[in-house]
Amino acid sequence: MSADQTTSNSGYLPRQQLRIRRWLMASSFYIVGVPFVWYGWKQGQMAPLASLLFVLLAVLGNGLLYWLFRSGRNNRYADPSLTTPQMLLAIVSTLIFTGGASATLRPTVSLGLLAPLIFGCFQLQQRQLIRLALFAIGGYGLMLLTVEISSGLHQPVVELVHWAGLSLMLGAFVAICGEITRMRDRQRQLAAQLQESADRDPLTGLYNRRWLARQVPPMLQLAQRHQRPYCACMLDIDHFKLINDQHGHLTGDSALQWVSAQIGNHLRKTDALIRAGGEEFLLLLPETDLHGAHELAERICQHLGSHPFAPAHQAPLAITVSIGVAALHPTDTLDHLIACADNAMYAAKQQGRNRVVLAGSQA
Repeated sequence: MSADQTTSNSGYLPRQQLRIRRWLMASSFYIVGVPFVWYGWKQGQMAPLASLLFVLLAVLGNGLLYWLFRSGRNNRYADPSLTTPQMLLAIVSTLIFTGGASATLRPTVSLGLLAPLIFGCFQLQQRQLIRLALFAIGGYGLMLLTVEISSGLHQPVVELVHWAGLSLMLGAFVAICGEITRMRDRQRQLAAQLQESADRDPLTGLYNRRWLARQVPPMLQLAQRHQRPYCACMLDIDHFKLINDQHGHLTGDSALQWVSAQIGNHLRKTDALIRAGGEEFLLLLPETDLHGAHELAERICQHLGSHPFAPAHQAPLAITVSIGVAALHPTDTLDHLIACADNAMYAAKQQGRNRVVLAGSQA
């Protein structure tokens, strides 16, 4: 399977298309630059060698980037957008462009060093932008030194003042980009917090049905595709209404928090506990067959039955749960898996509560 197919199958194709569109946007710099260099060379404003190097770098560099994006090999790198390589290509191209330009054209062309920083400020951290800006400033100084050695600068003082001014401009621009980066990071953090808040039950802190509907179906499909075991347990607190009626809803809320914490103590990091509604909890167990899920459900049931809940300023309360266990089958959907576990849980209640029943064994 090719990298491009892998990208498509894992659901990242829209992102890959976005990266290609961004690359096309960045490549407009070269689409404008190549004719400009050619015209400058014809008018005697560009050195032939610098013009040739610029065109070769533009064609070969962007050809390589296009191949990486189209083949999907860019996804092998930490930054699939290849932001830093694209910026380095633009900086080096601009330095070659500037070095080959005439003394009158050089100040105007050198402003092209701002373009790569604009491209990177929405993707890179400020520290990375500072390194690239220093590379551009150092490269510009080295370019001036090369011109001085090879043909001499017509106005060395003016060139040095321009270099200092360009350095200050790049420094100020990096500072502005740093603020944009901080705003971007704060926005991402806030979005992540809002998403996490929307996916959590405010009372117990457990995942809710919103998270369940969005995250779990792909997990089930993956387990079915690779024929891996997967089980679900539906748990319901026995006689929970009596706790609310006799001890108040605050005690009932504390009981829900206590039960969720006790169940959580028995789980692995890969397991997921969801508050399905009211006093019901859904436990999802990847890489667990029906026998393993049954043993875990029995441990939870026995633990809760033998450890009374002790609310503040009240006598301990005996809390038990009824649990239904179901295994994922090749044609099951999430709703069907939950329904099987739910039916088994109701069978446990009908058989006297405080017990575990496996789906398919209710009769």
